[in-house]
Amino acid sequence: MPHLTPQHSARNKETRMRPRVSLLALLVPLLLGLMPKATSASDVLLEATNFATPPANEPHVAGATALVPHPSERYQRLEEIYPFLAPLPPDRGKGAAKWPKCAWQVATEPSASSFGLLDLNAYYHTLVIWDFHETDVYRIKGRFPATRYFSIQSYEFTNGKPIASMLDRDIRPATGKNPYNDLSATPADRGTFEIYLTAHGNQGLPNELRAKRDEDHKEKKEPVTIIYRMYDADAHMARGDEGTWTPKQRFWGFADPAVVEHRTHDGQWTEVPACTDFGSALFQATFTDLYPVFKHFPATSASCPMAQLSDDVFPSLILFGAGLEEGYAASITSYTNYDTRYLYWCAQEAKMGPNMVIRMQGKLPRVPQGLYSDEGWPRVAQPEFYDARYISISTIDMLYPSPTYQEVEDHDIERFYSQVPRWAEHDRTYSIVFSIDPNVARACNLYDVDTQMFLAWNDAYHYGLGPTRMPSIVYRELLPTPAAGGKSLKEVDKACRAAGKDTCGNGFFLRGVMGDVYPRIDVFECDPTTGVATLLA
Repeated sequence: MPHLTPQHSARNKETRMRPRVSLLALLVPLLLGLMPKATSASDVLLEATNFATPPANEPHVAGATALVPHPSERYQRLEEIYPFLAPLPPDRGKGAAKWPKCAWQVATEPSASSFGLLDLNAYYHTLVIWDFHETDVYRIKGRFPATRYFSIQSYEFTNGKPIASMLDRDIRPATGKNPYNDLSATPADRGTFEIYLTAHGNQGLPNELRAKRDEDHKEKKEPVTIIYRMYDADAHMARGDEGTWTPKQRFWGFADPAVVEHRTHDGQWTEVPACTDFGSALFQATFTDLYPVFKHFPATSASCPMAQLSDDVFPSLILFGAGLEEGYAASITSYTNYDTRYLYWCAQEAKMGPNMVIRMQGKLPRVPQGLYSDEGWPRVAQPEFYDARYISISTIDMLYPSPTYQEVEDHDIERFYSQVPRWAEHDRTYSIVFSIDPNVARACNLYDVDTQMFLAWNDAYHYGLGPTRMPSIVYRELLPTPAAGGKSLKEVDKACRAAGKDTCGNGFFLRGVMGDVYPRIDVFECDPTTGVATLLA
């Protein structure tokens, strides 16, 4: 069997675009935590969300770090580093321009900034509408992307709480066909859509998405965040189209960027001009240049929520966001995806040491192979024949700013075991080894390159990240289906909450619900000089 590591899988496939994701899920609470208490979330992104044109003294974006100065010890406040963070006067005046000045202000790529526990195959585009009035109507027009999943979701700007969601399979096409729910769809008739944003989603428009909570004051203008998410974009799914794809089209799932329009009081539609890449580059630079600050944050047990359960090394993955992370998840789970749930494991590196090795074994849920008939079976539009839309497993540093280091997705695992007879149809058991250095795992005979995949906590794909101080594993499940037979994380969430939230942190309980799908782990300390491995958990 060929040796397949992440370097040879999702990150370097010729048919894959390089991912772009939004840092908004981490940026708002993180910046609020660093800035003075009087500063509000609106102050943080008020200027950042309007980059119709870059400042006159700035060149066209060629790289993130070229745009802003590198921080030094004399910078005490983020406003001093990035003037765009400085709060505007409380009264912007009656003559203030209608916000947003441009559409899709922020999108970043993990090759430069993979922070905030983000999936390395996810593509996020973020739109902030600052003054969303009770009578406002916005329209998002685009083409169904060539991705395994996409959704458009609305959130409260100030705290990241979810409001409403529009899922790919539920969107009525404006032209052509929706390949996420129509088995007759082909690449040639990949359709277009129009999604309408209204205050309360009650105007009878097709594909109408609620942008405000019903309890919001009817005369109050509220800031709203819209996140356009895509997972696992693949050029192969767009092969029926002619011509070449521009980088901008690739970042939108091999389609033109979605257009945002605003309906004026006379009923006419006015297009909101697309933002330049300046905002995205500046957000990337924020984390690039502030990483020297982050890496000096204390590695306390508060950063590893399961440390509250035991002073010893924890022996299993547990459900994220089930109440154990009250001091942590309030920020990380802002702008959470409606359709995703997670298991995680973490420990302090100071407790574990550099020679920690973890072995994981589980049974991979069945997943769709693509949007169209000749991409394999089952297709995305056949949820009765698969268990989840997407599965990934990542190595992460749980300590702020929580970078994702390496990752394998479900298709990577399927390819790795493709030479095992009837593996895909029956067995689907995988084994993954985790360590800082694969040579350590091999020294103790804990890693077989022919039968096990490997993920590391190291700087293989990133700039300037130091060694992890809070080594963590995240197992991500996206859109489980009834075909999973009750073994999904969605069912685990229901079961443990019904039994009491303490059970969400009990690996034996979680395994009892998920059965052989549950990713079991063994934690070892390896002595590479003697080749002796000691089981810690």
